[in-house]
Amino acid sequence: MLKDADATAIYGSRGANGVILITTRKGKAGQNKVELSLASGINKAIRFPEMLHTSDYLKLRREAFANDGLTPTATPGPGFAPDLMIWDTTKYTDWMRELYGRTAMNNSASLSVSGGSGTSTYRIGAGYSNSRSIETVSGGATTAGLSLAMGMVSLDQRFRLNFSGGFNQGRNDASRMTGSIMPAPNAPIYITPKGK
Repeated sequence: MLKDADATAIYGSRGANGVILITTRKGKAGQNKVELSLASGINKAIRFPEMLHTSDYLKLRREAFANDGLTPTATPGPGFAPDLMIWDTTKYTDWMRELYGRTAMNNSASLSVSGGSGTSTYRIGAGYSNSRSIETVSGGATTAGLSLAMGMVSLDQRFRLNFSGGFNQGRNDASRMTGSIMPAPNAPIYITPKGK
């Protein structure tokens, strides 16, 4: 499985949450071989930048309005300032922690069975991954795939026949909060306790 930068570099933004690579590896003659790989991990931000507290933020906003020669108002138009006139001026939300403070679980599994005799080989593989990012409020990115490789060779080694195929399916229904627009520290919280 490729994660993050590697997957994004190869597959673009659709691979940002990781991709499962189902390779066309071939089976080897000999006893049947079963391989199982399981991985699980978490993503969590461990540091956050310090944000202005509400009192400092509102002080800067009042100064900006004074510098522009505008009077803050509670109605839309020039001077509209809900953070100064409507919202609770004692309330504080650290939006960096609100937007990026979640713990994201990532799980992946792959299973393959391979084997064969001196003249024929086979390999069947399956993979699955489910990942979320620290911005994910609900849903996630899920990818599953199957692969099959078969090979035959004649007894005199002059004729070879190889077949390989694969099927991959992905779904991304992640709802994310984006930090590209940072609300005022006293803005109403628009996420319910259930993450909606």
